[in-house]
Amino acid sequence: MLDRIYFLVIPEAGEKAVVQSVPSHSRSATRNVRRMFLLRGLVFFALAIAIAASGFWLGVPAPWWILLAVAGMIGAINLLMHKPLAGPRPDAAFLAQLLVDLVALAALLYFSGGATNPFVWLLLLPLAIIATVLPQWQTWFTAVTVCALYSLLMWFYQPIPDVHMPAGSGFWLHIFGMWIGFIVSSFVIAYFLSGLAAMVRARDRALALAREAALRDEKLVSLGTLAAGAAHELGTPLATMSILVEELADDIGSESDSNAHRKLELMAEQIDRCRQTIAAVVSSTGIEAAQGGCALEMKRFVESVVEEWRTRRSGLKVTCHINGEAPGPRLVVDKSLTGALINIFDNAADASPDDVNIEAGWDDEALAISVSDRGKGFSPAQRARIGKAPASDKPDGHGLGLYLSSGVIGRLGGKLSIRPRAGGGTTVEVELPLAGLTV
Repeated sequence: MLDRIYFLVIPEAGEKAVVQSVPSHSRSATRNVRRMFLLRGLVFFALAIAIAASGFWLGVPAPWWILLAVAGMIGAINLLMHKPLAGPRPDAAFLAQLLVDLVALAALLYFSGGATNPFVWLLLLPLAIIATVLPQWQTWFTAVTVCALYSLLMWFYQPIPDVHMPAGSGFWLHIFGMWIGFIVSSFVIAYFLSGLAAMVRARDRALALAREAALRDEKLVSLGTLAAGAAHELGTPLATMSILVEELADDIGSESDSNAHRKLELMAEQIDRCRQTIAAVVSSTGIEAAQGGCALEMKRFVESVVEEWRTRRSGLKVTCHINGEAPGPRLVVDKSLTGALINIFDNAADASPDDVNIEAGWDDEALAISVSDRGKGFSPAQRARIGKAPASDKPDGHGLGLYLSSGVIGRLGGKLSIRPRAGGGTTVEVELPLAGLTV
C-alpha cells in the first residue's frame, strides 16, 4: 500500500492550494487498535462470567480471586491502550500490546491448570491476529513465543484440586498429543496465514499504485485540456501582436530612429518567447506526445534540449557534462519529453541560478540525466509528494512543473527520483528506457 494518502485542498479565490497527507500506515494501526479494544472487551466479560460461573455456581476449586484480579488487569490494560498508535513504528507498538495479552492469558492458564485447561488453545488467537496484520518476521517471533509459553504451562502451573490428572495417568498422553497439535498448528498459521496475508498486502499495494497512476493520468489529461484551451485563446492575440510589430517596423522605416527599431525587435523576441512557452506547456502535458518530432542522435538530442533551455534562461551559471558513446542511438524526439526536461532545468535554475549542474549519459538500454542545484532542497515530506500531487514551496509557485514532468516520464516508462545533494541542494535524476524511444 502507499506510504501516505494525499488530499488536495481546493483553495478559495486568492489562496494557495495545499496538499495534505495522512500516513496510511498509521491509519491502519489505528483501526487495528480499535478492533483490539473491542476484542479485549469481549474477552474480559467472557472471562469474568466464566470465572464467576465456575467458582460460585459450579463450585470448582481454584484461586478465583487471583483469576479475577488477572481478568481485571486485562480490563485495565484495555482502557489504557485505547488510544491511536503514534510514532514512527506503530507495528512494534501493536505487537507489544498483543504480547502483553499473551502474557496475561498465560497467567490465567497458570492459575487454572496450565496445559490441562481445555481453553489453552486461546493462545492461538493473538498469533492468528498478528499473522494477518503484521510482517512475517513478527509472526514467526510470536509463534515461537506462543509455543514456549505452552511448553512452560505443561510443567509449571497450579493444578485444580480434584480435577487435575497425575503425570503417570493415561490422560498425560492426551496432554502431550495436544501439545504436539498446538506446535503444528502454530507453525501452520505462521507459515500459511502470514503468507496469504503478505500476498493480499502486495495485491493491495499494486491496486493502490494502479489507482494512483490512473488519477495522475486523469489530472494530466485535465491539465492538458486546460493548457490546450489557453494556448488556443492566447494564440490569436499573440499572432495579432506579431503582425502589428512588423507593421510598425515598416511604418517607421529603416532610416528612422534606431532606438525604436531595437524596442520593436525586443518586443518581437518576447512575443516569440511567449509562443514557445505556451507550446512547451502544452507539450509537457503529453497532449502532443509525438507530434512534430524527428529522429536525432542521442548526443544531439541532449545538446538541443540544453541549448533550447539556455536560450530561454540566459545569464545562468550552468555546467553540463555529456557522457556516452557519441553519437549514440537514434532517439524519436518527443515534444512532451523535451518540455518535461526543461521544467526540471527551470526548477534547478530557480533554486540556484549561480550553480546548476547537468549530467547526461546513456548505454544501449537507458538514458540517465541528473540535474543538481544548490538551493535549500526538499524536506522528506515534500519529496514524498513529488509526482503524486502538485506541490511547491515557492511563494508564487503552483507545483505543476515537477508534477507534469514526473507524469510524462512515467508515461514513457521511466522514473524520476529526488535526493539531497552532497554539500546542500537537490539532485533530480531521470532514467528513461530506450526500448520504446529509439529507431
